[in-house]
Amino acid sequence: MITFYDYYLRGDTEADVHAGMAAAGIPLGPTHATSYDPIGTIYVDDAPIAGWHANLRLRAPMTDHQEAGLASVLIPPPHNPVRVWA
Repeated sequence: MITFYDYYLRGDTEADVHAGMAAAGIPLGPTHATSYDPIGTIYVDDAPIAGWHANLRLRAPMTDHQEAGLASVLIPPPHNPVRVWA
């Protein structure tokens, strides 16, 4: 069975999230080891939640280098995520 590691990203803008991904050395396109799900603005009761959001799935735990690159956009898992992996 394959184990996946899911992470949640939020930046002020899409460019901020993409810069974090680049700094972490994680491509935006899918690979055998990574999947990236851009979400954008999240709305709750028609009100926008601050920031630009994305989900990241890795097939191995995040490395120290990846965590350092994503430090400005990596957030704790939300209690009620708006979108999850199927």
